[in-house]
Amino acid sequence: MAPLREKLGFRVKGWLVEDCDEFVWLLEHKDRESFEAADAAYYASSERQNLQPNPARLIDEARKDWVITIF
Repeated sequence: MAPLREKLGFRVKGWLVEDCDEFVWLLEHKDRESFEAADAAYYASSERQNLQPNPARLIDEARKDWVITIF
C-alpha cells in the first residue's frame, strides 16, 4: 500500500506498531485540500481496488487526525 500511496504523491513518513492491535501510519501531502483529493484518488484507483487480499478486511475503524507542521 505504501508504494501506491507514494505513486499518488503521498510521503509515508512512518508507521508505528505497538504491542496491541492498532496500526498507525503517518502520511504527508502538500496540504489538506490536496490530501483529500489524493486520498480519494487512492481509494478509487484500480490498483487499490484490486489489492488481494483486500487490506480493508483488517480495518475495524479508520480515523484521520491532522497534524500541522510549521518550519
